[in-house]
Amino acid sequence: MTDDALGGAVLHAAASGHDDYFGDEAETLGGRLAAARLAASMTQASLAARLGVGVKVVSAWEHDRSEPRANRLAMLSGLLGVSVTWLLSGAGEGVTPPGEVGAQEVETGPRPLELLSRMSDLGAARAFYADLLGCAVLEGDEDRLSFDLFGHRLTVERSAPAGVAALELRLRPSWREWIALVERLRAANAQFEEEPAILNVGAPSEEGAFVLSAPEGLRVSFRAVAERD
Repeated sequence: MTDDALGGAVLHAAASGHDDYFGDEAETLGGRLAAARLAASMTQASLAARLGVGVKVVSAWEHDRSEPRANRLAMLSGLLGVSVTWLLSGAGEGVTPPGEVGAQEVETGPRPLELLSRMSDLGAARAFYADLLGCAVLEGDEDRLSFDLFGHRLTVERSAPAGVAALELRLRPSWREWIALVERLRAANAQFEEEPAILNVGAPSEEGAFVLSAPEGLRVSFRAVAERD
């Protein structure tokens, strides 16, 4: 498995419903929106949560059943790192249209994961993932919560403790996300299992790393490759 996935009986990782590239429809606003979202390694659910709209709304945009209003276009531009002009017309700063991306790149690129965790205390899950890490809550009720975990979808279901120890969830946020998260955790006086550190300083493999203890015995490690000017 890759560093973005993990083994064990409690957490199950599988490829999410990773949308197909839009082929002949790439020249539409919806096709360009889908391409930009996929290039940003975001699911429809995570994008919808950031925009404050429903998943069906994002799906309708991508399938050209409706169009986002001007304020939503501005938000999409900032979230996806493309220009409003490109979204509307295909001109200007954007990403490679889905129809022009090679098959090998589509197959080997990073894919958002669906993660499932079973815990006896959903309150502790919300406190850790939402309050401490700042992950958006996508949906939930008294027995189930879903979070946007750095582009992946983590669903926590209420159940009796599994009694499985030494499980570790390995995440690779961007360098900026890693720095911001360290600052957030420091401000919250979070207790680290392994303190934030910069590894291989000055080398091409320079990266930041730290580990947190999550509820019910889960370790969560965060490693990010350093960005160079």
